Amino acid sequence: MRRSVGYLVAWAVVTAVAVGLSWFGIRSVMEPAPVAVVDPTPGSAVLPMPTITSLAVPVPEPGPSAGVPPVTPTSTRPPAVSSSVPVPPRTTDARPTPAQLPEGEWQADGSYVHAFHLRGGDVVVRYRPSGVEALSATPADGWSVAVEQPGGPLVVNFRTASGRLSRLEATWNDGPRAKVVEQ
Repeated sequence: MRRSVGYLVAWAVVTAVAVGLSWFGIRSVMEPAPVAVVDPTPGSAVLPMPTITSLAVPVPEPGPSAGVPPVTPTSTRPPAVSSSVPVPPRTTDARPTPAQLPEGEWQADGSYVHAFHLRGGDVVVRYRPSGVEALSATPADGWSVAVEQPGGPLVVNFRTASGRLSRLEATWNDGPRAKVVEQ
């Protein structure tokens, strides 16, 4: 019996020491980190705040077509990635028609085509009430591109090896909507 009690006491002591050492090792992780005041002097390692830009385009009233031909991608690859950014055709008339907006162009089929120029690259997007698609996504030098559309909004992420992000989120929500995040 004494031997069993001795083992039980030894086990309790070893367990208490192990728990104490474990707590000593993780207690710094469990405590809140102190907030440091950063001096914004030149050369300091302060990261800039991301720039977020939103775009909403009003949907034009149904009416006669403005005669603008639809835009088609110039690449034979899948529409998510291409080697060049197609430029939507322009009319020769110097006066903008109601179907032409400075941000993009309404097409004869009712879709809206917009070219976005982000720090990470260029994206051409076609908006339709049935969904949004990327006609092309071309990364800038030193950037990579990933196009995601998991059944929801179109998301195009441009990234650098150092972790910089340039992101476009495009959706049709009572008209073309876009959100650009630059980090």
